[in-house]
Parts: sequence; structure tokens; C-alpha cells
Amino acid sequence: AAPAEPAPEAEEAPETEVPEEEAPEAEAPEAEDAPEAAAEDAPPEEAPDEGSAEDGPAATA
Repeated sequence: AAPAEPAPEAEEAPETEVPEEEAPEAEAPEAEDAPEAAAEDAPPEEAPDEGSAEDGPAATA
């Protein structure tokens, strides 16, 4: 029974390596969140675009 326990642990080790692959994926979401955070920091840039639309309501119409 004792030797059977080390074997399951060996199987869990490879599974732990798979989560490690998910770790890089976790970094990817963070990269996506970073752009989103940048987009939040870019609202000032979007404001000018909206201001241009307000300056050119005729162009919008």
C-alpha cells in the first residue's frame, strides 16, 4: 500500500506540470488585463474623439 502511494504522487506531479502550463496562461490574462488597464488610462484619448464628434455634430448627422 505504501508503494502505491508514491505512484499516485508521481501521477500528481505530471498534473502539477500541467498547471504550470496554466500559469503562463494566467500571465496571458494578466497581459490582457494590462491592455484593458491601459484602455482605462486611455479614456482621455477617447474623450478627444468624443469631443471631435461634438465639434462635428453635422458630420455625425
